[in-house]
Amino acid sequence: MKARRVPRPEPRYWEALVAASPDASFFLTPEFAQITEAAYGTPTELFAFECEDGARVLLPARRLASGRLRTYVAPGGGLPGGLLSEAPLVPERSAAVLHALAKIRDAAFRLTLDPREDLRLPPAPERSLRTDRFFVLDLSGGFARIEAERFAKDFREGCRRAARRGVRVALERGRGAYEAFARLHAAGSQVWDSESQLPSALFSACAAQAAAPGTPLELVLARDGAGTPVAGILGVRRGDTWTCWLAAMDRRARPLAPSTAAYRFAVERACAAGASRFLLGASGGIASVEAFKRSLGAQPIEFALHVEVRGTLREGLRRMRVFGRWVHDVARGTRGRGAAPPGGAGLGGVA
Repeated sequence: MKARRVPRPEPRYWEALVAASPDASFFLTPEFAQITEAAYGTPTELFAFECEDGARVLLPARRLASGRLRTYVAPGGGLPGGLLSEAPLVPERSAAVLHALAKIRDAAFRLTLDPREDLRLPPAPERSLRTDRFFVLDLSGGFARIEAERFAKDFREGCRRAARRGVRVALERGRGAYEAFARLHAAGSQVWDSESQLPSALFSACAAQAAAPGTPLELVLARDGAGTPVAGILGVRRGDTWTCWLAAMDRRARPLAPSTAAYRFAVERACAAGASRFLLGASGGIASVEAFKRSLGAQPIEFALHVEVRGTLREGLRRMRVFGRWVHDVARGTRGRGAAPPGGAGLGGVA
């Protein structure tokens, strides 16, 4: 299968594909693009393609401030995204679109894919794949069955402990609630790494969008007995899926088990809304985070979640760097001990 790029697609092209895909990821929609533009000050650019069978495919991507060469993320942060398509994204279609994307010579694209799609991509020199485990909770059978059969014993005990110690959980929409969640997230992200830290403007944009009727954003906040926010989940309900976008907890409140209570509430909320799956995302290989997700009954899907596609110029620069490292290792006599061969594939940093 082949795909050709459609130059300068109009916004209505995007809107039509979103309307035709009610279960598509929220992170491929204009609403998410509005949030990221407010947060980072860079608009989302549209890369549109038409496959030889007439199917239209779109990649909304945000450009990073990375100098003269163009680097895009779509959507970034391990969020379920991939490609927006009006036809099933079989591996052949996805590979054709990514091959066409690689013809943009000076650009590189960092994509995170959607575990709901069959994207077993064949190898290609212009792209690199990195496998990760993405956790999904099957909501079939309803909340009562999930609570009784899928929640682990320790998770259920955490829920009871939170209730005994006065933790109360609710959906909240006001700007003050989003500001409180932003503070929780900022404090928690300092423990992890700089990439986890998000601009306050992102939460302000979410608060503004959450005030609109029919919004897919849902903020779950857990408060202690004094009414202080101690944990929260910012989720997205779209189509048949409820997605955990961001989560945070005040580490000082750990004895109250507020995160356990918040996740129980979110799962019950997703079931009541008719969702068939609850996406908890990847965990970066952190054992404790994976163990918590398993305690909800979530199962890992291991697949090529992260994809980097490089244009011919960017791929050439990458190969030059690899060759330079190889020459350096040969000169030092360290070739063969972890040195990459010239032209070898690898996710590595983009040029």
